[in-house]
Amino acid sequence: FLVGILGAVSAKSQDINANWFTHFELETSDRAQAMDREFQWGETALFLTANSGRWSFLSETSFQAEKYRDQQFTVERVRVRYEFNRDNAISFGKMHTPVNYWNDSFHHGRYFFPTIDRPLAFKSFVPVHEVGLRFSGSRLGRYNFFYDIVLGSGQSAGDDPFINGLKSTTVAIGIKPTANLEFRSSLYLDEILDHQKDPEHSDHHGHGHGHGHGGQAEGHENLDWQLWSGSMYFENNKMQILTELSASRNRGENLNYTSYIYAGWKWHPRVMPFVFADFLRVDPKEIHFAPGIQRRYGIGIDTDISNRTNLKVDLSTYALQATGSKSNYTALRFQFSVGL
Repeated sequence: FLVGILGAVSAKSQDINANWFTHFELETSDRAQAMDREFQWGETALFLTANSGRWSFLSETSFQAEKYRDQQFTVERVRVRYEFNRDNAISFGKMHTPVNYWNDSFHHGRYFFPTIDRPLAFKSFVPVHEVGLRFSGSRLGRYNFFYDIVLGSGQSAGDDPFINGLKSTTVAIGIKPTANLEFRSSLYLDEILDHQKDPEHSDHHGHGHGHGHGGQAEGHENLDWQLWSGSMYFENNKMQILTELSASRNRGENLNYTSYIYAGWKWHPRVMPFVFADFLRVDPKEIHFAPGIQRRYGIGIDTDISNRTNLKVDLSTYALQATGSKSNYTALRFQFSVGL
């Protein structure tokens, strides 16, 4: 279906764009060994868009060397969109969930990131991708109200459209009262099927797989997952501010929450010093995500070397306190990114 739509759009399109992004990173810390102080080749992304009248197509495919990731090629997004009118549209395919400003605004090209990393929440319970239908509206009313409703396959389905039926619902609303300011709030509901076999599941002591999820052995069990998120984004010719908040729970017995704030000062058209603070807490009673507290604070500078290249440098501290695990370190990090 998607291949056929892409062919039809491409054949008639007057606007086809392909962009390529990659980045390289170096980190040195007070715990690093000599072998750790080497440049790493990060994620490479091919971003393709095509438009024809009211139809449009978007795809994003990423590559990372086997040394750094088991699955070298990954389809991050592939969706077809139809605009009913200037302000309302429907989309189908694999997409980024509109749960917060970051996930709905940035793709996998680090060239556009305001900082080197995504917020800590993305390594835990933010549902980055969803396969399903998305209804969107924008620029509605005096305060530029916007909305997104996503009927999805759920995180347990992976990339298989509705293999378990309709399992997730995302409702996001927001306003843009001025050209510089946006407020967004969202609610994400999903059912994690047989959560112990979920690819992101591991036990409380961190002996599972995935990236930071945990739980206790309780047999085959499905979990209702609720996530609330809120975002505020402000930008003018002097500064840029992003705040992300989220809270999640399952069974109603726990409460996990995160907070992230970033602020950048436009000292020069190509140079932006910035600060950020990132906090994540997973409740000790949590049975799916790994309990613990993570903190990251940092200062840095973002420099556009040219219209196609970017260098970010930050000095940050990271602290982890979890069951059977504790880590604290300070790191100096460099990230060189390219967008073509």
